Amino acid sequence: MVHPPAIDRAIHLAPGRAAGARLREAGARHVVLLDDGLTHGPSAAEPRRHARLRRAHRAEVSGADARGAADLAATLVLLPAELPVVLWTSGAWRDVLAAAQALVALRRARIPARRVRLVAAEGPQPIGERAAGSLTRLLARSRPVRPGDVRGAAAAWRAFTARTPAALERARRRPGAFPGFAAAVAEHAALFPRVERLAPGRLSLSALDRALLAGLSRFWWRDVAEVTRAAGRSGRILAWAHGEPLLRWRLLDWCAVEPDPPAEFHVQARGGRHVIRFRVTPAGRRLLAEGLPDPRRAPPLAAGGQVVLRGRPLWVCEVDGDGWRLVPWRRRKGASRRVRVTRG
Repeated sequence: MVHPPAIDRAIHLAPGRAAGARLREAGARHVVLLDDGLTHGPSAAEPRRHARLRRAHRAEVSGADARGAADLAATLVLLPAELPVVLWTSGAWRDVLAAAQALVALRRARIPARRVRLVAAEGPQPIGERAAGSLTRLLARSRPVRPGDVRGAAAAWRAFTARTPAALERARRRPGAFPGFAAAVAEHAALFPRVERLAPGRLSLSALDRALLAGLSRFWWRDVAEVTRAAGRSGRILAWAHGEPLLRWRLLDWCAVEPDPPAEFHVQARGGRHVIRFRVTPAGRRLLAEGLPDPRRAPPLAAGGQVVLRGRPLWVCEVDGDGWRLVPWRRRKGASRRVRVTRG
């Protein structure tokens, strides 16, 4: 049995800039960032098409550069070949996606599986939100990557980049799913408008949109961090799963709805930088109370291979007690053209 390496004697694949900073704080010397924020924006299974889509998405959203798994092979060539590679993930959706895509890329680059170790931290808190001191303990419990991990990662990535959520539904129920995938995919389902199984004609906002609009105030301007705090536990879990950039981008989408936007924003100068702050409008309060009058007039949201709130049929998250599933929405015959939302 090969023992876990010392933290300064390995190459660490970190899911995001915050995770990279925590690993360096813990003593890591060689850190490769996987900070592409895959939970939002288009993705594709084919590597070159995926790279084109992500470049275009980053140029549209922020203009910032980011490194994804496509850059792994070229990066690893520049680092000591004798060092093991440690792949970090957790139960956070963004960490799961980064690790799954990275493992697929490592296989494609013919990096021997025996060189790679997996740290799969339990719980929805991402690696970048954990104390640096806890990372050495997690590394001590790391294990070699198994063939089932590689198969599970490939299946998860194919499902995420498929054109409809049907493949995700199959993948999350399949034995041998990639670590953390079956539970974390619920945060992808949080992007889809919701229906109650016993009231299929009544459509509500997605869990993400409800948390964001509910976290806004009528009177006070709030930045994204304040919005997620005001939204309570659901806001914190969504921020962990997707990261603040998606939440900010989604609120800006709602601010751009015409002619009656549910939210509005202004830019405030603070400490030499500019902060975007939001508040809810009367139209946003109506959405929270009544639901989507026409779901196809809500702003679309690209995530993986799917575009939420677009396409025929429209895919929704059907909720039944504590369970859920992603299904095509079928309006009941004779149902009103105005769709109303259940409360709660």
